[in-house]
Amino acid sequence: MIHLHPRKRVFLMLWLMSIHSFGVALGLMFLPTKLLPLFGFYGYSGRFFQIQSGVFHVVMAAAYLMAAYQTERSPGLVQFSIYAKTIAFAFLITIYFFYTAGWMVLFSALADGLMALILYLLYREYRTRI
Repeated sequence: MIHLHPRKRVFLMLWLMSIHSFGVALGLMFLPTKLLPLFGFYGYSGRFFQIQSGVFHVVMAAAYLMAAYQTERSPGLVQFSIYAKTIAFAFLITIYFFYTAGWMVLFSALADGLMALILYLLYREYRTRI
């Protein structure tokens, strides 16, 4: 276990989430469409939705950083981050089980769900200690 103050743990988790979202953004925006089958996506030819999703992830990366730096002043940003990851989990897991979706959708759902849970637990610990 990392022996950090609970506030630092929340800060670190939000930073890691931001880095993750920014990395996903870069992958979505710059990955050639012809490589999508490697990730379980078949039949895509346009780049609009890849780029749109990438831009969305850049926005989320910025939101996570804002939450990291404004935890005390704006606790709603941390709560928003938890909700965003929970909604992403619910959306992706639904897509995986009810529509044809590749392995990356399931992996992303589980990763988002885990991030939401960890952030929730860290934030709950932080809130009980202030």
